Amino acid sequence: MKLVSRALFALCLFAAPARAVDLDQPKFAEGDVWLYGTVHKTQNEANERDFEYSFIRVQGDRMVVAAKEVGATKPPMERLTPLDWSRTRSVNGVETTVSRPFAFPLAAGKSWRVEFTEANPTQQMASIHYEVTYKVVGPETVKTTAGEYKAIKIEGNGTWTGEIAARVFNNSAITKLAPNSAITSSGQNVIAGKRLTGRIYRLYFYAPEVKRWVKLLEESYGPNGETTDSYAETLKDFHPG
Repeated sequence: MKLVSRALFALCLFAAPARAVDLDQPKFAEGDVWLYGTVHKTQNEANERDFEYSFIRVQGDRMVVAAKEVGATKPPMERLTPLDWSRTRSVNGVETTVSRPFAFPLAAGKSWRVEFTEANPTQQMASIHYEVTYKVVGPETVKTTAGEYKAIKIEGNGTWTGEIAARVFNNSAITKLAPNSAITSSGQNVIAGKRLTGRIYRLYFYAPEVKRWVKLLEESYGPNGETTDSYAETLKDFHPG
């Protein structure tokens, strides 16, 4: 029965043309508001916070979205966001897509790739290269405190590769020869550069009726397979405009 139900669910979500509109880029309305519970974990700490996102308006090929932490006294921060919920930022002085959870229209088996290299991301790192391949896995029912949703599962798998630059340290030493004489000597210590690599995992459950994900998980793994960063969002409430 479960296999039959899943097959019928897949037909409902991906059949054309009856449901095709749901898999196209969503149409937003003023007053669309999403409330999410978030959990951010690093190797040193974990934070849980709630955030509210509000659609303001379409502006060219972007939309203005306001974000505010629930309970915070600061006013909402408005940000230009691509209409497909991808994330962009300046990389090496060029606006670059660094995350693209959805590539509308969505279709079972569809895949796309995000890849970029950033120079000098930190003082120690000469460059870091990211590449993630996203794929529409298929339909799945997801339960949250906001309700039960017929969602579309998207996974992203990839790697990061960092180049650590060689470092040079200047050393000096004073050798005392006699009470009133000494010799100063100097030298250099060189630490060779090296390459590090790790894994990237992304998971999204997109619900057409919500126009966004109802669950999200983004994780990064270090060279030894350890989880270095984990960020999760779960929908708590949605008010359509």
